[in-house]
Amino acid sequence: MEKYIRAVIFSLILLFPSTAAEASTTYSINDLVENAISLDGEKVTITAEAIGEKMERTGGTWVNVNDGTNSIGVWMDKLSADSIGHFGDYGHKGDTLMITGTFSRACLVHGGEPDIHAETVEITNPGEAIVHRASPAKVIWASILSIAAAPFAIYFLRQSSLRKKHNVRHLDA
Repeated sequence: MEKYIRAVIFSLILLFPSTAAEASTTYSINDLVENAISLDGEKVTITAEAIGEKMERTGGTWVNVNDGTNSIGVWMDKLSADSIGHFGDYGHKGDTLMITGTFSRACLVHGGEPDIHAETVEITNPGEAIVHRASPAKVIWASILSIAAAPFAIYFLRQSSLRKKHNVRHLDA
């Protein structure tokens, strides 16, 4: 029995360095942009919000992500893209994704633009709807300016009406 336990422990020790070598470093998107030459072709991990909308293509789906420092396109399989529930826009905070994949500073497959070809996509925080409320100061100023503009609107509407009547009389003569 002791031999088996030692064999299992020894196997785990042998396996650990290989998985550690495959682990990727977490970067900000701005780090990728600023160090594009040295990181080209490297396996990287980023954490970012899904923004815009998914764009399905033959063989995969584009998802744009933003981590607050910059944005980048991520090429992923359709199943991963379909698991994203919210994309960030004015009315929504997008799902936060942890993406591990290969970074390309000028992807030859996708038109020479920087991108990440995702190997794994994990939703770490689901998105949600955002309610935007007008500040009380804006509501007050809008009311004041509307009241101030009302007399001018009435004056110009009356002038327009008088001109139309004058032009109709002038044409009848």
